[in-house]
Amino acid sequence: PPTASSSTYTFNHSQLVNCIMGIQLGPIGCGSWGCEVTVGLNANNCLMANVKVPFNICVTNAPSLILRLANCTVDRATQIAQRPSGGFSLNATNCIFSSITNTSAGVTFTGAYNGFYRSAQQFGAAQSTVTNSPFQSAGAGNYYLTAASGFAAAGTNTAIPAWLQADLSKRTIYPPRSEEHTSELQSLRHL
Repeated sequence: PPTASSSTYTFNHSQLVNCIMGIQLGPIGCGSWGCEVTVGLNANNCLMANVKVPFNICVTNAPSLILRLANCTVDRATQIAQRPSGGFSLNATNCIFSSITNTSAGVTFTGAYNGFYRSAQQFGAAQSTVTNSPFQSAGAGNYYLTAASGFAAAGTNTAIPAWLQADLSKRTIYPPRSEEHTSELQSLRHL
């Protein structure tokens, strides 16, 4: 546990699928954390699919706590985050929240440019809400965006670290082309 005045834990390019709990902090008391410790948790480009509670905070004696999400997808959760006692802040940018069945009491939500589909918890500026699933499946991937969702063009680079922007530019939100289409393109190259 951190004993300095500030500690931050970071998860990058991660997938949690079919879990009861996602990321959990705690349980510990003031003696382990130090009474004036600020704890941060950053999740960048993380997928949490069918995770009942993606963020479970069991930290006691309430150190200052903030969760920062950037370019994350949370699908099929009971609630986004929980803390049995006390509250904390969650700031999300460029995230998709889909099929969230309950609100998260005690959590102060902020952020911008987030997309929502069938979510009991909606928050932040510049929201995009859709009535049809924003996801499509291809091969083993189930979270490619549909063109109809509009989510691909709804985000921002403001407040997204340059290293994460560079990493994301090497990844895709669209499904791969079919083998048939790839074969056609290869045939055209040989002409």
